[in-house]
Amino acid sequence: MKTVFKTFMRVIFLSSFIFTSCNKASNESEISNLKKENDSLKQVLNATKEKTEEKTAELDFLKTANGKYTWDIKLFENESFKKRLSKLIGSENFTFLIDYWNVESPMSFSGNIFIAEGCQQHNCNMTNFIIVYDFTNNVMYVGMRKEGEVKTFSEDAGDSPKVIEWRGWK
Repeated sequence: MKTVFKTFMRVIFLSSFIFTSCNKASNESEISNLKKENDSLKQVLNATKEKTEEKTAELDFLKTANGKYTWDIKLFENESFKKRLSKLIGSENFTFLIDYWNVESPMSFSGNIFIAEGCQQHNCNMTNFIIVYDFTNNVMYVGMRKEGEVKTFSEDAGDSPKVIEWRGWK
């Protein structure tokens, strides 16, 4: 009877030892996998952050535009600005904006917000534009009024208070 009991105890001890060892190995494997996944996610996050910073840096020249006109800084000739604006509003609207941006106010940069406004010569009440770039959120907004019909565009599907104000202008 003692032998059976000792054998039984040995089996339980060995089973517990093996189970604990396997469980520990399994946990170590899971921890290792989680660390790898965490490192991968950090790389993706850093790459995204770097791309966002690059996009913002590409438009840093707008911070020097306060009180200037678009031709002073060649706004519509700047490849980064042009590409981003065209992507947002589409090539047809971009061509329209360039063709009818004849009269303008000086651009402004204040509170990390850039604003440019222009209109069609002799038709400012009916055809005019606003471009807003929010440096804090890295978002461009555009308002276009074509013969009185208003369209707005946003990179984040939101509204800029400046575009909302512009929309209610006339």
